[in-house]
Amino acid sequence: MDRQKLEDLQQKVDAVSQRYDARFAGKARATRSVEELDEIIRDLKALHTEGQGLMNGDNTELQQILETAQSNIDLYTEERKKIVDIQNQGPEVVEGAMLANWANFVFDEYHRHFAGKNRGTRDVGRIDEMIAELEGVKDDMEALLKKSDLEGTQKDLEVVKNNLKMYQDELENILAARRAGTRDERISNLANMANDQFSIYRAQFAGKGRTTRRPGLLERVIKNLNGILNDMRELNTKGTRSEINVKNITIVQENLKLYTGELKEIKSARDNTTLEDFAGMLGGAANDTMAAYREHFAGQNRATRDLDLLSSLIDEMYEIALQMREVKDAAPDLDVNSRNIQIVLDNLIMYQTEYRRVQEAKGQG
Repeated sequence: MDRQKLEDLQQKVDAVSQRYDARFAGKARATRSVEELDEIIRDLKALHTEGQGLMNGDNTELQQILETAQSNIDLYTEERKKIVDIQNQGPEVVEGAMLANWANFVFDEYHRHFAGKNRGTRDVGRIDEMIAELEGVKDDMEALLKKSDLEGTQKDLEVVKNNLKMYQDELENILAARRAGTRDERISNLANMANDQFSIYRAQFAGKGRTTRRPGLLERVIKNLNGILNDMRELNTKGTRSEINVKNITIVQENLKLYTGELKEIKSARDNTTLEDFAGMLGGAANDTMAAYREHFAGQNRATRDLDLLSSLIDEMYEIALQMREVKDAAPDLDVNSRNIQIVLDNLIMYQTEYRRVQEAKGQG
């Protein structure tokens, strides 16, 4: 038979499988689209029929492709039944699953930015924001459980409460660690903390469209830098004056001036953009992040990948998701945003999974 037709069929079957993996594998069934899965199943059945039309005598390779396609059709059909069964339990199940997703994003953020790291250099503003997010998830889960007795959500709530307590304790430990150490160690730690904030600005703001940047993130950076600046100044009032610390103070002050001006521009850009246009711009920003992921990570040798870059892309996708959530709260019937946020959340989950696989490939898991 025609070799090119065989290869084309294989690529098409693989593409359908990849779509399923991206949109369904490992995702909470309560949040999945039955209509999209129906489309995937229809496409795969059409390819199976197309492949049967290519049969001409004994063709082992084609037979393997057809068997794979049929096996996936059976798998996806069974998965559809499970999704329908869960979703038929009511909208509360879907809401509970979505709340669990938002909690998992915070757990992942802790894993990447805090677990096993030097407490004396950790981002106080970040963990403050994580605590606030988990408190919101906890409140929403408790409200949901008053309406419906969901065993899964009850278990998720306990996990959220345990992590919330751990993060609150960790915040106290971080604050204590910042005050510990010798004067030179504290100067070094403060410089590293400032550099981390500069890195956030470079990754999430520099060269990016102002309208799609979350003002709250830049406010967090500015607040962190003001705290760091105060600690740097305090160190220079005690003991010998450090020229390194004086230089660091100047650098922080210069960046604070830049960031404060940029914050005003971001807020102005946001104020002059309609909600519909804002939703479209967020979709474009998500496409840029997904393109960067494909360029640097998709199909690459995991052991050679840059974990810091992947973490930055995860943070950027999470920032987009948070803003899409705001749009959804303000305009729940805005279809373009409802479609986009699901795609963003699915990719965010995929990137988080990939981060751990890269860690394992590097022997850091």
